[in-house]
Amino acid sequence: MRATAGTMPELVVLMDIPNVKAHRARLLYAAGLRTAEAVAGSTEATLMSILAKGESSSVLFGTSAALVLWP
Repeated sequence: MRATAGTMPELVVLMDIPNVKAHRARLLYAAGLRTAEAVAGSTEATLMSILAKGESSSVLFGTSAALVLWP
């Protein structure tokens, strides 16, 4: 079970995606991706662009954002 206390309810659905916690859920939500289906339908380039804006490192776990979200 994920800790969701203090998290906006609309982000919880995005946090059901593997490797997506509150920070990444906020980035995806702010970019207009409100559901797991919307994220799944996005291109790798789109996901990389969205997630790179919020990462402290220029490398997203050493792999593409699509693989991070769907191993």
